[in-house]
Amino acid sequence: MAGDDEFDRWISPIEMMLNTLTNKKVRGNSIVDIPEHLKKSNMKAYKPKVVSIGPLHRKSSRELLYMEEIKWQCMLSLLHRLNPTDDQKVVPPKRLKDCGEVILKYDEAVRACYMDPIELDRHELAQIMLVDGCFLLELLLITNDKQLNGEPKSKFPVKVSKREEFLSDLKLLENQIPLFIIDLLYLKLFGQKSEGIPNIINGYALYLFGCSSGRPIISPNRAHFLELTHWFLTSRQIEAKPDQERSAPETVVELTIDPPDHEHMESMDIWLRERDERDKKVSKETTPKLERCAARLQAAGVKIKTFYGKNRSSSKLEKDPVSVMFGCKEKFEQGVLEIQSLCVTEETELQWRNFIAWEQTRSAEKTWEQTGTPATEKKFSQYALLFKGLVCCEYDIELLKSAKVLKVHDENKWSNEKVNKFIHDIAEGIQIDASADPKFCEMINDLNSCDKGCCRFIMFKHCCRILLTKARKFCRYLYRLLMRDYCSTPWQTLGVMAAVLLLFLTIAQTVLAAIAL
Repeated sequence: MAGDDEFDRWISPIEMMLNTLTNKKVRGNSIVDIPEHLKKSNMKAYKPKVVSIGPLHRKSSRELLYMEEIKWQCMLSLLHRLNPTDDQKVVPPKRLKDCGEVILKYDEAVRACYMDPIELDRHELAQIMLVDGCFLLELLLITNDKQLNGEPKSKFPVKVSKREEFLSDLKLLENQIPLFIIDLLYLKLFGQKSEGIPNIINGYALYLFGCSSGRPIISPNRAHFLELTHWFLTSRQIEAKPDQERSAPETVVELTIDPPDHEHMESMDIWLRERDERDKKVSKETTPKLERCAARLQAAGVKIKTFYGKNRSSSKLEKDPVSVMFGCKEKFEQGVLEIQSLCVTEETELQWRNFIAWEQTRSAEKTWEQTGTPATEKKFSQYALLFKGLVCCEYDIELLKSAKVLKVHDENKWSNEKVNKFIHDIAEGIQIDASADPKFCEMINDLNSCDKGCCRFIMFKHCCRILLTKARKFCRYLYRLLMRDYCSTPWQTLGVMAAVLLLFLTIAQTVLAAIAL
């Protein structure tokens, strides 16, 4: 019997991982430790500052401990929502037990969502999922109280949902819990009126992040908040119609292995053959690289302007901070390059970096997914590569600002030099398969071929600017090196000055001696 128990413990994680391949709710390996080559330019952009969610950054700093008490308050408030007349000081034991049982039941499913092993026992991990899941669900309900139809209001109106750092923490890749945990808690607590749970949770979450009106959102199953926001900003968003909000209840997560579907296997064989044919035509070594900066494109007659889209006016775009911050839309037709505006802020950098990390940690090419979820688009990675190619000096920054493609609200904090460094740092380590998005690669190739009719005078001026910029940077580097290694103390400074004076006198003596001859 002891041997059978040991075998069951060993085989259970393997079975659970296999089940995640066909399950529509659980996304295996969707929460990962970000690779070092993506993090090295700004390690702090991937770590939470206000609140830790999940096990990866639990108790990693003192700043995160303050929110732990608020989490427990939100959890208590959530448990009292069904009956506001309860004594708020007493924990409803049955509701707590029901929620704990359903979370503990899916221990292996939770572990399958994390790429690296979780060094916690099942009860410790379940406690983290329960507390964080209840906290996030209560936060969504508090934020959307005006959107609710008859739901009891919270007794703890926590004022944290409007803090920008707090919201940014909820969209960090390493700071996530599986989204199906929130679905399970919602179903367990509000099971009698919870039709279309994932759509409701999607709408609440996107409303919290300022992306939508709070109506239920129809979307494929998403792993966590970061992927949900990424999908919303890179795909066509569909709000559920009133008659769709009360559709048949979503099935709870059931982790069972279904028998192979013959038609599905035939479709997969066809897809594999098409992929092999495509790979023969397109080289997979290349990450598309724009070799024409904004000034050079301007010299070639290319006009750069802001992309508003078919149904979006300039005034409407100005009122939409999320889309202004992250448009990820670009188009090049008839000598006009249209790029949706990028608003440069600290929040922009944090979100952009984590969106890129999510894209880069997914499969580089569009792989077959039995869940029916489309492969992750690399829009933010493409956006970063496009801006990196457009900017080679501070003059390019000015050109993009004048075209309203770049927007900087705090000029004192974000100088042109700092924006230039930010754009190049954020694109570091990005790789995109050329076959993944042929339209983007075609646009880059068209831009790289824009040399006909290039104004040589403008190009000469731009080359001079680049040389002056590089010379200025080199002089600054030498100055910093001199101050650090040779002028760190007054005596070292005097020694350097004496050495320079001696060198000058030696040169003068040599010149005068040569003239005398």
